[in-house]
Amino acid sequence: MSKGYTWDNTNDESDLMDSMDQDDFDNNNNSSNNNSYSSTVFGRKSVSENTSNKGSFSFGSSEVSSNKNTYFDIDNEMFPSDNHNNSDYNDDSQNNDSFNSTTSGSFIDNEGEFREEIFRNEIFNQSDDDAYYQIIGGFYVEISKQQQQQQQKTFLNISKRMRALSKTKLSILKGSLDRSFFLPNKNQLEKQMESFKLEYDTWDLVSKLYEYRDIDIKEKQKMSIDNQSQSVDQTTVLKQLLDQNQILHEIKILLDWLQAMSIEVGIDSGLQLMEYTRKALEQKQQNNGSDKRKLVWELDADAMGRLNAELDEHDERSENHFLQAVWSLVRAGDIEGASALCVDMGQSWRAQTFIGFQPSNYQQSLNFQGNPFNNLWRSNCQHLSERARNIYERAIYGSLCGNLEPLLNVSVTWYDYLWSHLKTIYHYRIYQELYPYRSEIAQEEDGPYDLREPQPNTALEVLNSLKTNSNTEIKSQSKKPYHIIQELIINDQYDLLMETLLKFQSTSSENVDLLRFSVHLIIFYRTRTSVNSRSIGSPEDLLVCQYIRHLIESNQNQLVAFYTSLLVNADLRIKVYSEFLVKIHDERQRVLLLELADQFGLNTQDIARSIVALSHKTSNASGTTTATNVQDPHYVSEDDQNKIRSIVWLTHEKNLLIEAIVHSNQLVRDFLQQDKMAAVEMAVSQLSNDFIPKALDGSQHEQTSDIIREYNDYKIYLEAHERIYQYLQHFSKKPTPLDLKPPQQQSPHQPVPYSHHLVYERAIKSYEAEFQNWDRINQDLGEKAVHATKSIIKSQWLEFPKEPKIEQIKKKLVPQLFNQLFFVYTNINQLHKSISIANHLVDNKFRWFSYFTQSQIQEFLLKIKDNYILQLKYQH
Repeated sequence: MSKGYTWDNTNDESDLMDSMDQDDFDNNNNSSNNNSYSSTVFGRKSVSENTSNKGSFSFGSSEVSSNKNTYFDIDNEMFPSDNHNNSDYNDDSQNNDSFNSTTSGSFIDNEGEFREEIFRNEIFNQSDDDAYYQIIGGFYVEISKQQQQQQQKTFLNISKRMRALSKTKLSILKGSLDRSFFLPNKNQLEKQMESFKLEYDTWDLVSKLYEYRDIDIKEKQKMSIDNQSQSVDQTTVLKQLLDQNQILHEIKILLDWLQAMSIEVGIDSGLQLMEYTRKALEQKQQNNGSDKRKLVWELDADAMGRLNAELDEHDERSENHFLQAVWSLVRAGDIEGASALCVDMGQSWRAQTFIGFQPSNYQQSLNFQGNPFNNLWRSNCQHLSERARNIYERAIYGSLCGNLEPLLNVSVTWYDYLWSHLKTIYHYRIYQELYPYRSEIAQEEDGPYDLREPQPNTALEVLNSLKTNSNTEIKSQSKKPYHIIQELIINDQYDLLMETLLKFQSTSSENVDLLRFSVHLIIFYRTRTSVNSRSIGSPEDLLVCQYIRHLIESNQNQLVAFYTSLLVNADLRIKVYSEFLVKIHDERQRVLLLELADQFGLNTQDIARSIVALSHKTSNASGTTTATNVQDPHYVSEDDQNKIRSIVWLTHEKNLLIEAIVHSNQLVRDFLQQDKMAAVEMAVSQLSNDFIPKALDGSQHEQTSDIIREYNDYKIYLEAHERIYQYLQHFSKKPTPLDLKPPQQQSPHQPVPYSHHLVYERAIKSYEAEFQNWDRINQDLGEKAVHATKSIIKSQWLEFPKEPKIEQIKKKLVPQLFNQLFFVYTNINQLHKSISIANHLVDNKFRWFSYFTQSQIQEFLLKIKDNYILQLKYQH
C-alpha cells in the first residue's frame, strides 16, 4: 500500500502530529491508472497531486483521495466517516456484541462499534479518567465473563480502544492549541499532547505485537504446515521465513510500528532539480565562459562524481531537500511513495534502484519469482550508501541494503535509532535466506559485504545497546518512562514491566497520565491471560490502589467500583472499597455505589460487614468526646453516630438484615453500659418499623428469634425510659404552693378593702387551676409511665441471650426501673400499688431481686415500708 508523499509549501517538519500512524488516516489509494499520489497526515496540511493538476492544494478536504471511502474534516484533521472500514474504528466488531451503548455511552453503536466522531464530542468536557472508564468499563466486565477461548478473540479491542482514545484526546488538545491565539496553560497542553502521543505509540505497539503473538502466529504456523510448497522461488522462501520465524516476524512488526511514527518531509510543489545549474550554464555560454564557478557541464545524475564538479548552490539545497523528502518516505516504509516522487521529479532511474529488494517485482518464469541478481543490487546499494555525496542519499541506500552507519548519521530520536538497527538486522536475515537463490552469473560478482552479520543482532541486544553504547541524547531518551515501557513490551517481560511501572509512581507520584496508562495496560494483560490470586503487595494491585486513591481524591466516586474490581487479591478488594464507602454519608450515593460494586462483581456482603467493623475500629481508636457535651442527655458524639450509621450498610443486602439487627443490639449494649441513652435511641430508630418482617423473611440464622427478641426488648425499654423521662420532666414543673394568707384587718375601725380579698381569691383560684391541670397531666403521664414500665417487669425482659454483658445491663437497669416505678406510683397517689411492687420483686418466675445488691434491696424495702405506714395513716 502506497502512502504517497506530501507537497507542502510551508516545509513544516516540526509538527508533533506528523508522526501519527498513517494507517489510521490512509486513503488506501492503490490505483495506477490516474497516477494519483496522496498523503493524509494527521494534523498537517495535506495535498492531492495529480498529473493533470500538478501542485494543487487541498487543506483537510474530502477530495484528498479518489478511493471510495469518504472523509470529513474536524479542525483540519482527517477522520473516516461512518462507512469507513478502518481497523482502528471497527475494532473487530464481530466480537463486540457485549459492549453496548448502555455501558459505554452513545459513542458505541448498537453493534458495538467505536464511533470516534461522537466520542470526540462526548469526552470534550469530561475528565480523562471518566473518558477511559466510559470506553472500557462495561466492555471489560463483559469479556471477563467469557471463556478464555473467547477472550483471545476480543482482548485486542482493549488496546485498540485505548489507542483510539489517545488519538482522540490528542486531536482535542491540538484543536485547542490551533484555535487559540494565546493560552496561559499552553506549556501544560503541549506536555499533555506529548504524553498522549507517547501513550498512543505504546498502545499501537501493544496492538500490533500481541495480535501477532496471541493470534496471528498460531494461524500462520498452521497455514505454513498445511501449505508446504516444493517451490524454491524467492517469494515463497521469504513468505515461509516470515511465517515460521517468530523473531524475524516481530522485527518486521516493530519496523512497521516505527515507520508509522516517522515524520514525513513536505516538498515545495514548484521544486525543480538542476534548474539554476542549467540556467547558469546557458548564461556561461552566452558570456563566453566568464563564470568562475566549477559547475558541472553535463546535466545527469552522475555528473558531479564523474566530472568532480558541483551544482549551483540553489540546486544543492533543492537536491538536499528532495533527497530529505525521499528519505522521509523511505523511513516511513513507503518505498512506492518514494519511487513515485522520484518519477514525478524526473528521476525515474532512481526509482528503479529502490525495487531490487522485493522478489515480487521480478517474474522470471511461471515457476520462479524473484530477483536472481539480488546480491548485485545489494552490493551496489552498499556502494552508494558509503560513497554518495549527500547524507540522505547515503541513508536511503543504507536502508535498502542494511548498512547501519549511514542510517545512524541521520537518526535523531530513540525511534530512529531503534528503526535503523532493526532495519539492518531484518535485511541481513532476509538476504541470508535468499542468498542461495541467486543466479550463477550473479555468484561471480559476490561482494565483500554479502554475509557480514550486524552487531547487535537481536531486538533485545539493540535495546540494551541504545542504553549503553549510544550518544548522550539517545541514552537520555532511553531512560524516558514510555521508552522503557516499550522496551519491556517488546521483550515481553511482564513481571519486570509491572515492577517498573510501580517504580515510576514511587519516584514521580504526580504523573497521573502515566498511572492511568499503567492501570489500563494491566487491564489489557488481564484479558490476555487468567491471573491467579496474589498477595496484597503485588505490583499490579499497588498500581491500581494508587489510581483508586487518585479517583477518590478527585471526587470521581462512581469510577471507584470498576477499578477496585481489578484488584486480584479478594481481601484487598474488600478493604479498599469498604475504606472508601465508610466516608460516604449521603444515602442515595451509598445505594448507587453499592449497586456499582455489585455490577462489577464485588462481594457487597463482605464489604458491608467490613464497613461496620471499620466504623467501630475507627471510632474506638479516636475516642474523642468533650466533657461539656457528655452532660447533655441528647448529645451523641460523632464517633457514636458513625457507628450507628454503619448499620445501614447491612440493610442494603437481604441476607444481612439479621446481621444489621445483631450489630444494632451490640451497639445498644455498649451505649446502655455507658449511660448514652440518646445514642441508644438513635441506634434503635436506625432500623425502620417494617424492618423486622423483612429480616424474618427467609432468614437462615439459627438464633433469629433470640436476636429479634433482644432488639424488641430494647425498644420496650426505650418506650419505658421515654415515658418515665416525660413524667419526670413534667413532675419537676409541679406548681409551688402559694405562701399567702387571707387579708387581715389592721384595726377595728379599718376594714380590709374588698380589692385585697379579690386579689387573694384570684391567686388561690389560679393556683388551684394550675395545680389541677398539672395533676391531670401528671396522672396521665404517670399512668403511661407505669404501663410502659410494667410491660418490662411483668415479662421475661432480656431473658435471652444469656451473656455476661446482658447480665451486667440488667443489674444496672432493673433497680432503676423498680425505683422509678415506685416513685411514679407514689406521686400519682397510688400508694397501695407502690407497695405491691414488692410482689414483682420477689416473684420467682422473673427473679428480679437477683439483680439487686443487698443494700439496694434494703433501701427499696424501706421505701415500701414508709409508704405502707403512710397508707395506714390515710386510712385512719
